[in-house]
Amino acid sequence: MMRLVKYKKNDNIVLNVEDVMKKILIFILIFAIPVFFYTQSSFVISGRVTLNGKGVPNVNVLIYSIDNYYSDMKSENQKVEISTKTNSFGGYHFDLKPGKFGIKCDYSPPVAVSEELFVIGPERFELKDKEIANLNFKIVNSWEYIKFNAKILSEIPETVSTVNYKWGKVPIFSEDECKLKAKLFLETLKKEEKKDILNGSSLGIPLKAYDMQGNTVFYQFPITNLDIRIGYIGIHAIGIKPKELNLFNYPSITLQELNEKIVYFKNKNLLMDNKSEIIKKKTALKLDIDPNELMFKKILSLGPDSFSFYMVFNKFPGEEDIIVDMNDYTILSSEKSKEQIQDESEARYTLRYITDMKSDG
Repeated sequence: MMRLVKYKKNDNIVLNVEDVMKKILIFILIFAIPVFFYTQSSFVISGRVTLNGKGVPNVNVLIYSIDNYYSDMKSENQKVEISTKTNSFGGYHFDLKPGKFGIKCDYSPPVAVSEELFVIGPERFELKDKEIANLNFKIVNSWEYIKFNAKILSEIPETVSTVNYKWGKVPIFSEDECKLKAKLFLETLKKEEKKDILNGSSLGIPLKAYDMQGNTVFYQFPITNLDIRIGYIGIHAIGIKPKELNLFNYPSITLQELNEKIVYFKNKNLLMDNKSEIIKKKTALKLDIDPNELMFKKILSLGPDSFSFYMVFNKFPGEEDIIVDMNDYTILSSEKSKEQIQDESEARYTLRYITDMKSDG
């Protein structure tokens, strides 16, 4: 066995290679092995998915890593995802090694339901050296979902223009900002249109639609060409940004064909207020009154979609406003109070803002 050349300290200490190796080995046994076993440990995380207090079976729960601490067969920098389904009592569990994780519950009702449902619960957690229980999810209606996520509304910068709705402030964009969005969309349409109907077209003065507070929440910009209206682009003004939401239309013809039909287009109103006379007559018939007793007042946009437009009439002399659905002509103000209509409308806009913010991360 090789021996270490003598090294003297105070002329009485002599070390050799065997002594050094033994001490290193002891150090490894004392300190390294516990660390090895610790890093190999896994722990249980668990929870439950409920609806109205009852467990919901067969709901998919997904776990994904959000750092590099997840120890698995995947490569260190690869995002790891694992999923499971809840049992008959709505319960689920995972065996995980320590790390930081995101968690998501995907729920789709097995049958048609009367109202839209959402999931609330944890979004992230950190697993250290012991199990985590009660990572629970609840399936709720839109009102509860808004209330649970209302803190998002308080995070809007003060520099952003907002409207004050029931649960907090929601961003609203000006006519100029919405027109810019419409212009960009029109340029896209020009590139996609194979015929030349949009060549040289521009946007005219918009028709405005309002919320129950009187804020302008929707603009319908007419597309003009050859000094006449040939179509429109609709822009919603409330949300994380102005949105067109497929609210646009224009004829698929050439400029030559437009010239040939110039009289037809000059006498045609393509914007939403063109239905005022028809809706007035239908409303008067339902109320059993003379149509002349109704005066068109304005258009409401009560939600961030194309099915939320209502026409407001005033009945002489000075009675309450009559709010009529522009899609099926039902009289909304006969079914619900003004307060109910406003609450539901503000909930829809607030819900869209919250869901868009969460989907954007």
